[in-house]
Amino acid sequence: MIAFQLEGVYLSVYQHCLFYLVLTLVASLGSIIRGCLMLLLKFARSDTNTSMLIKEEVRKVVSKGKAAGVLRLVFHDAGTFEMDGNSGGMNGSIVYELERPENAGLKKSLKACTQFSTKQRVKWMQYNKIFPLLVSWADMIAVAGAEAVSVCGGPTIPVQLGRLDSLEPDAEGKLPPESLDAPGLKQNFKRKGLSTQELVVLSGAHTLGSKGFGSPFVFDNSYYKILLEKPWKSSGGMSSMIGLPSDHALVEDDECLRFAIFKDLSIKACYLLSLVCVVSLLCKAVLSCTLDE
Repeated sequence: MIAFQLEGVYLSVYQHCLFYLVLTLVASLGSIIRGCLMLLLKFARSDTNTSMLIKEEVRKVVSKGKAAGVLRLVFHDAGTFEMDGNSGGMNGSIVYELERPENAGLKKSLKACTQFSTKQRVKWMQYNKIFPLLVSWADMIAVAGAEAVSVCGGPTIPVQLGRLDSLEPDAEGKLPPESLDAPGLKQNFKRKGLSTQELVVLSGAHTLGSKGFGSPFVFDNSYYKILLEKPWKSSGGMSSMIGLPSDHALVEDDECLRFAIFKDLSIKACYLLSLVCVVSLLCKAVLSCTLDE
């Protein structure tokens, strides 16, 4: 009886060890497969011809009228990134998140990328017979964001390719709400690895679109000039509708105001968030516009 019980104990321990060993092997295999796929993606997209092919097709569908929406799409995909846990980021998860309140209106912007996606994949299959479908949503959205800046007169932004798409939505509550005050904005962007200066610089992308910051189709520094005038405090007409509450908060905060006045914008910012990539690249784009004048 004792021998039988001991044999049962040994068998139970053996089964548990075997179970955990299998789990470990499966987890390791998943990491290995993902790593190999990353290498294949980078190899398949590393040459200049591939990059130019994607860029050319994106430019055909990203017009000035669509630029603001495309930039918003980029940030809402990339802006979920948080350094703690290395979660979120530019991973194409936005395609699963379009029904969220903060993403209202982004279906049209994604549709532009869908038009590009269909055409681009056909050309890609003709160009690359080995890896015909290795073009991720994340890469397409990233390139579309860079082209949106370019077609509106902003600088040319190089975008590295090779992102893997997420298979599920990112966690909710990662994007900064439009109603956040300056301390809340700074805390939100700090979790993404961005400084106060980078927060102010990135906000300059609001120069595009219908929020009242100069021409809706010109990528320049009108955002900062109009922001400093505080037109929303005027009692006249549409002036009170200019900007979001989060925009207004920037000029009510001493630290943010210092950067909005351009005093320190000669410092090259935006070297963080390499995993998010386009967020930091857009910061650089806005920064270069502010330095031109």
